[in-house]
Amino acid sequence: MIELLASLRLADEGQEVPPGYAMKGYGFVLELAADGSDSALTGVHAEEAKGGLKCIPSAIPTMTRANNPPPILACDGWPYVLGPVSFDMGGWFADDSPAAQKVRRETPGKHQAFRTQLASYGSTSGDPACRAYEQWCQLGQPGLVAGLRGLSDAARKRLAVGDPVAIQVRGATDGPIHSHEPAVQFWGDKVTQLKSSGKRGICLACGQTRPLLDTLPQSLLGRHVPGTDTAQVALMSANFQAVGRTHSGSASPTAALCADCGSRAVTNFNRLAADPAHCFRDPGDSEATLWFSTGDDNADEEVGALVDPSPDIVTRLLRAPRDADLAAASGYLQATLNTITFSGNIARLVPRSITRTPISEVRASVRAWFRDSATLRGGEEGWFRLTSLAAATGDLKRGTGGKWEQATPHGSVMALFSCAIHNRPIPHGLVAHALQRARAEAHLASMADPIVVGRGHARLALMRLHLNRTTWKDEPVTTELDESRSDPAYLAGRLFSLRASLQETAHYYSSTRPGAEPRADSAPNATIVDKHFSRAMQSPKSVEPGLAVLSQRHLGMLRRSEAGRGAGFTYQQAIEGLGGRLGDRLPPRLTIDEQAAWLAGFYQQQVASRAAAIDGAAKKRADQAATTTEGNLA
Repeated sequence: MIELLASLRLADEGQEVPPGYAMKGYGFVLELAADGSDSALTGVHAEEAKGGLKCIPSAIPTMTRANNPPPILACDGWPYVLGPVSFDMGGWFADDSPAAQKVRRETPGKHQAFRTQLASYGSTSGDPACRAYEQWCQLGQPGLVAGLRGLSDAARKRLAVGDPVAIQVRGATDGPIHSHEPAVQFWGDKVTQLKSSGKRGICLACGQTRPLLDTLPQSLLGRHVPGTDTAQVALMSANFQAVGRTHSGSASPTAALCADCGSRAVTNFNRLAADPAHCFRDPGDSEATLWFSTGDDNADEEVGALVDPSPDIVTRLLRAPRDADLAAASGYLQATLNTITFSGNIARLVPRSITRTPISEVRASVRAWFRDSATLRGGEEGWFRLTSLAAATGDLKRGTGGKWEQATPHGSVMALFSCAIHNRPIPHGLVAHALQRARAEAHLASMADPIVVGRGHARLALMRLHLNRTTWKDEPVTTELDESRSDPAYLAGRLFSLRASLQETAHYYSSTRPGAEPRADSAPNATIVDKHFSRAMQSPKSVEPGLAVLSQRHLGMLRRSEAGRGAGFTYQQAIEGLGGRLGDRLPPRLTIDEQAAWLAGFYQQQVASRAAAIDGAAKKRADQAATTTEGNLA
């Protein structure tokens, strides 16, 4: 993992972050007169959407610090840069609490250590800005109290929580001290010295003989590592039992790493993990996956489409030329998509899996994924986010305020992501979860709630993905209703769906008096879906006799309604047609694969029946409008 991250060059970042630096940013600039006779403290935060402040990302010196932390060169928190004078800014740490007493006790020492280190850098580099800072301190830090009191309340809070303060000489064009080239070199050497084991050896990431690190030079950001409970993560291990408990000493003998590779690996991890376009973490999952491309090509659009499948992007991907043709035409070098799945353990990052896949294969796999998972919604093809597909296999319940809450099974999103980029079948466990949820939520089928309807469409997409990659690989399930497919389980699902639609239509028309419009509130108290869905999915033959009797009763209800006779004739033909095709092949018991086929048939017939009903209603309205127009003309 470290080798991959250390070798990565992120093109959109403009320049590499030097060793000992990280893309964190600073919140304040202490601007000094060249002779130290005056100063101005200015906040340089960016405003967030909710009105808060945040540091603008830029490369600043950093280092993992624990007990008795050393100062950071020329850019650190207020106790180091500003010292005890900052107590005068209106009551900061003025109470007698243990925390306040500790701050007051430690601040003078931190400030002196900061001054000493900056003076050391100044003596070796000759940087005049260091002299300006030291003179300012010796003169009693003129202008500081006024600068502190001039900050806004929001800025004062950010200063209090530790946003770094950079130092710059007024009128200088070379930026803050920490960005000066000699400062970068000085701090890189300092970090290497502090973090080095004192040994030279071959770095396992770059293969060069260099001084090796004892620990990581910077921390991983804990908020990006699921399962951690610390703000900073300073340890990595693939096997905690083997490394963390049986090895004595500070440096692991299995992780020979130089400062350059360690710094670059940590910096790249923090960048990628913070970027939604390169890292995915479901809120309910204890793992996260980040991805990036190496080589002369990238798969950002393909992976992004899996996370958020915009119809325009998916359509363009499906129409793109095959990679074999593209490679022959352009001769581009082979590139790879790299994925790293990881989790946390208290203050430790634990890599779970790493994959490297040629981007040509990823593109083909993603195209196959979208072909296999498309469903019809409103007459148009649509695709689901990985999170929506995974959620359709989990529990659904009412939460606070009556809103639906969906529980995503652990690991399901990552499993689907792996299937999508490697063209693998859906895990049988997820298919079983989806089938179980379809049975459990059958009583909600009559609801027009968009979440309930969407979960049904998502399960159809999962059934298509499962069948098209396993039992029906040679004859894939089409996006729309497949009238030619003769599989008994698929036909049984279609037949059950038709009988459910017949019942709904019969009650719709039976509540209508002759010559009146049908009523929309005429649904039965309990439908055949409510009563028989679960059993019909698992054993279609066992429910067939009872359903056949109910269908005849519903057809009779339509024949007695003048407005419903045409619909009754259509249903009778369709049901008899499917029954004839099934003959004596109605299965007595269905396997999981056959239940998936049954559910696919049920959902596709349901979509087709609703589309036909909408088209029929539109045609009826058009005919009525035409008749009215002709009457008016006459």
